[in-house]
Amino acid sequence: MSKRIPRVSRTVYLYGTLPVIAVVVLLVGWMVSTQSSSYVEERAQLMHQFDAMVYEIDLNSIQHIEEFELILQEGSKELRQEFFRSMTLAMAILLLGVGSPLLATGYFVKRLQADVDLLNDQLSSSGSGGSALMPQTFNFLEFDQLSDTLPQIKRNHGEIEQRWKRAEKELICVNFDLVEQVNKLKAMAAALATKKKEIDQAYLSADKLPLRIAVAEDNLANQRVIMIMLRRLGWAAQFAENGEELLELVRDQDFDLIFMDLQMPKMDGLEATRLIRAGEAGEKAKQAKIVALTANALAGDEARCLRHGMDAYLSKPLKLNTLKHAILRLYEPTENR
Repeated sequence: MSKRIPRVSRTVYLYGTLPVIAVVVLLVGWMVSTQSSSYVEERAQLMHQFDAMVYEIDLNSIQHIEEFELILQEGSKELRQEFFRSMTLAMAILLLGVGSPLLATGYFVKRLQADVDLLNDQLSSSGSGGSALMPQTFNFLEFDQLSDTLPQIKRNHGEIEQRWKRAEKELICVNFDLVEQVNKLKAMAAALATKKKEIDQAYLSADKLPLRIAVAEDNLANQRVIMIMLRRLGWAAQFAENGEELLELVRDQDFDLIFMDLQMPKMDGLEATRLIRAGEAGEKAKQAKIVALTANALAGDEARCLRHGMDAYLSKPLKLNTLKHAILRLYEPTENR
């Protein structure tokens, strides 16, 4: 009877442990596949957002390219950390799901071995009559039938192994996609650097064209946008919230260029321009270039602004490249216009 114990142990492992391990492997495989797909999708979304940020603002400084690269690296780092945490959790579940059934089954087999040994001792001590009863009272023939299903277990194991291999191939494909995305980013950075060089060679820089700039704008958000754009172009500016404040500012200081919002409280841009051209802010202010700014561009607005003494007209929201070209056109030599 003791010879049957190893066979019973194998049967218990096959029918008690392998199904649990198979379920755990399938669960972990599903988790790995799901997390990998989610990582790829979030990575693609991050790349899309980065592309949108790059093309929304026409950068002209290698410093800002480095800033955007840092933003992308931080976003990618967070995605990788989340992905590695998910993979760590999956591996922990796999180890726990495989180890726990094996330990439990081993404990059960040891207890069974101990009970069988105890029964053998009791039957041996009762004499030959007890030994003759053993085949009838403890018959292991029923376990022989379970062994017939071993081929099915092997087939199931083969299917699980094939699924695991497919999951491994998918992970390899994901890694190739990441490498391709990195190469695209490098190419984009090189293209941006080349474009910056072309812009620097094609246009005057702020160092060659120093300007004292004033801005009349009542909206604080628009003030912030104009200030950032002018700083990227290399110029600083002073701000006024309406036409009256602008006149006081221009009387106290000399300015080469004025950006004038058309719709402001107390005094609008057209009235402020008329007073500046009339000499109300001083003789020097009459020579300043004035650029109209409006958020509600209508047909005839540009002509009306030019009739009131303005030199150029821009509609909001402003674009960095448009703003720079407008300034350069105002100060380029007459023969080049």
